[in-house]
Amino acid sequence: MLLSLALYRIRPYRTAQRVLGECIREIANYLSIRADFYNANTDLETDYKRLVAQQVVVNEKQDLVREVFFKTRQIVQEATDESRKLIFTFVETVDLFEEITASYYDYKSLRKLFGETGALEIIFQSLKKIEDELNAIGVAIQTHTSFRQEFDYSDEVRSLKARIDAIQTKEPGHKLVLTRIVVNIRNLLSGLERIEQYFKTDVNRKKTGVDHSHFITHQPLDPKIFWNNLNIQSSGFRHAVRVSLACIAGYGLTQILHYGTHSYWILMTIAFIVKPAYSLTKERNIQRIIGTLIGGAFGVLVLLLIDDKTALFFIMVVLMIATYSFMRINYLMMVVCTTPYILILFSFLGAEYQHVIRERVLDTVIGCAIAFSAISFLFPSWEADQLREYMRSIVKANATYLHKIIIAMSGQKVGMLEYKLARKEVYLASANLSAAFQRMLTEPKSKQTSQSQVQQFVVLNHILFSNIATIAKILLSVEAVSHQPELIALAKKAFQKLKDATKNFGEAEDLPLPREPKVLEVSLSRDEALLKEQLQFIYNISKDIEKISCTLSTEQPKQSQLVSFQT
Repeated sequence: MLLSLALYRIRPYRTAQRVLGECIREIANYLSIRADFYNANTDLETDYKRLVAQQVVVNEKQDLVREVFFKTRQIVQEATDESRKLIFTFVETVDLFEEITASYYDYKSLRKLFGETGALEIIFQSLKKIEDELNAIGVAIQTHTSFRQEFDYSDEVRSLKARIDAIQTKEPGHKLVLTRIVVNIRNLLSGLERIEQYFKTDVNRKKTGVDHSHFITHQPLDPKIFWNNLNIQSSGFRHAVRVSLACIAGYGLTQILHYGTHSYWILMTIAFIVKPAYSLTKERNIQRIIGTLIGGAFGVLVLLLIDDKTALFFIMVVLMIATYSFMRINYLMMVVCTTPYILILFSFLGAEYQHVIRERVLDTVIGCAIAFSAISFLFPSWEADQLREYMRSIVKANATYLHKIIIAMSGQKVGMLEYKLARKEVYLASANLSAAFQRMLTEPKSKQTSQSQVQQFVVLNHILFSNIATIAKILLSVEAVSHQPELIALAKKAFQKLKDATKNFGEAEDLPLPREPKVLEVSLSRDEALLKEQLQFIYNISKDIEKISCTLSTEQPKQSQLVSFQT
């Protein structure tokens, strides 16, 4: 404890730097998957699956950064240049992620139109260079080292534009989409330049002045939360009972079977493995058994081949450090390192390692069997029963996000704080739904709902908020002006479809729509025509979401409302 406190006093920003660097690197991975959409050799359906899965990871890392930044007084007060630098970089990172998310196109159509021209390969290579650059920035922040640009961003944009302009297409209008992609890449590089200000010392950074408390989760200390969870409908209560009964069963078995002196390993295995979700418990089960067998074999091999106590002690220390290093990032590697570490430790204490490894493997298998039986038969909680709530949340979040666009189109100013909160809710709801869907795929087939339809629902919502973000970037970057009534009416039609979708899941989003402004109805300008095209696409996606939500709501079993712990 004293060592940790001393290190924190000496290097108070190292934790923040590490989580920020890791977040940036995961966004780089997200961009890499986005780049694969321009690679004609990849499968689009597989790319979408990888994309929604990576979005879950990015959202987790962003939430971790918010927790570390906005709950640390020294950082959130932005009292020093280092703290202001961290906050500024994180804000720019989130904006860059939105820039990546907002650049959505009909990739199937792009591959048909430009697959043989070489244009997509040029774009793919350019995005890969940006991904490498972004990943290098993350590594530099994470390791607290310097950063140097690998290429000139202005030259890259000029070169990319020249090569795209040289592409010959059958229809002149088709080239417009390539021009828009070049603009998106230019915006990405501009975002990179802003993030790279982290490494500059001659920048005058001002406090953001934003109330960061809106961006973190608060847990109220209310006794009612505890009392409300003391019933079988609470997922927290069911999990607590499940763990308790599993541990009681494990303890009872240790009293019946007397085959060793370390039977507490059974209880430890049960406590470590039983998780609220079936998928995570199953994954931990497999990793625990495989890790124990591999680590045990390695430990026995080391003890058979090495007699020198100094060498064994050195190996034990390395394994101990590796055990605690992998504890939070890779459970399988942690178990692989823990088992030989324990074997060598017990050999120093005079125990016969042959008996120890036999008991360790047997206790692990028994503990895993009890843990897996508990999650399968004791008040099981299947993800298919939870999907309804996650689906409702993402549609509601998208409706709120679209609502901000309608307000901006009506000539009213949208506050940056409320816009960013709406954006955060969309990312969070989308990540929660994607994570739940991924967990459902690992559950027994009999407990799953329509995979193809749920996946389509997830992808449609991802496409929807990507297109809303595209319009938002345009509208919020200029002064608020009133748009033509037919554009606002089209956005309202899409909003109504999302409201209908939330009704299918049991709740309607009740947001007052602004009145349409009185403007002269004239022919749409070129920019407004493009905006109308995007709004029409958003309406079509919203209509598809409403249709599929109607189908899913009739197939999904109605679930009683659960009172769960907010963690």
